[in-house]
Amino acid sequence: MTPRFLLDGMLGGLSRWLRIIGYDTLYYPDKEDTELSVEAEVKNRILVTRDAELHRQATKRGIKTILIHSDQTIEQLREITEKMELCTIAKNTRCPRCNGVLREIEKNGVKDKVPEESFNAFYEFWICADCDAVYWKGSHWIQIQDTLKKIEDSKSL
Repeated sequence: MTPRFLLDGMLGGLSRWLRIIGYDTLYYPDKEDTELSVEAEVKNRILVTRDAELHRQATKRGIKTILIHSDQTIEQLREITEKMELCTIAKNTRCPRCNGVLREIEKNGVKDKVPEESFNAFYEFWICADCDAVYWKGSHWIQIQDTLKKIEDSKSL
């Protein structure tokens, strides 16, 4: 079964990266530790935190949890993908903003939703089913792929 995550307020950047590589990831920047633990338990999600005390308490309650040590987003991603043996290939990407499912959309369906230059330059577009954000494989996508390749390469050393 594919892991589903719940991240605490210290891991906003990591939540976006986990969504990019296709993992269902909830992120609550303002919830208290108790609320996070309860939600992780009720929704059967893995609690991911940098808070050692929250990690300790959740583990004591039998909640699956991962303690992240780094304060750097890319290093956090390397940590969790190593610990969980996660695939770092960006397939089945979820919306980095809201965690919604992305679906491919006809080019004409995004004409008024993307900059004209992007509309003219690209042919494939995806839209979030929840927040209507539109995505395409521009220069940012190349940077994402490069970052993910570096992480994957560092894991095999």
